[in-house]
Amino acid sequence: LKEFSTRNEGNAIIVNTSYIIPAVKSSLDMEYSIRKGGLINAVMHLTPTGEAVSNMFRFGIRFEMPEGFENIEYYGRGPHENYADRCSSALLGIYRQTVDEQFHPYVRPQETGTHSDLRWWRIKNTAGWGICISSDGPFNASALHYSQEDLDEGSVKHNTHPEELVTSPYTWICIDSRQMGLGCENSWGRLPLEKHMIKHDERSFLFTIKPTGLN
Repeated sequence: LKEFSTRNEGNAIIVNTSYIIPAVKSSLDMEYSIRKGGLINAVMHLTPTGEAVSNMFRFGIRFEMPEGFENIEYYGRGPHENYADRCSSALLGIYRQTVDEQFHPYVRPQETGTHSDLRWWRIKNTAGWGICISSDGPFNASALHYSQEDLDEGSVKHNTHPEELVTSPYTWICIDSRQMGLGCENSWGRLPLEKHMIKHDERSFLFTIKPTGLN
């Protein structure tokens, strides 16, 4: 974290943060506009330094919800997981599911549970309270009881299986403006087509988080 500041602007409080991310040779600026009733408008802006960096897996945010937020609703592609190059069988619609239903037990734990082309996405507790996320264009989201670190051991794999994972009572949320495709057109190993890759370029993502009640 390089910089943190707040200011009042009309009926909103503006929070600005600025980060240096050495691992990907970039800086990241975040601005949160927090309004009465809990509405948050957020903008994230990535600026590369110009040094050569590999393509990105995804561009967005990740956060953790407290225990008990187990129900998701969304308007986007479903009901099964889908990605930029694996979505033709996932139809646009309004779906209601649980967080447990998002995890697919692949032989080796890996990325799973993403839904693409979302217009809005909600997560609620059993009482019906939660948050609703939207953006100025279609976006991706996922909700799991595992973090990315749980699902991906890194470059060295130890042939972990799903039953070896420790399920968290909390819910990990990923909200992305884009996520790279899965590739594997040869059934295994091949990278996604160029149009489904994410170049390490300057880019922005605008999204809104608002409280949602029983309706």
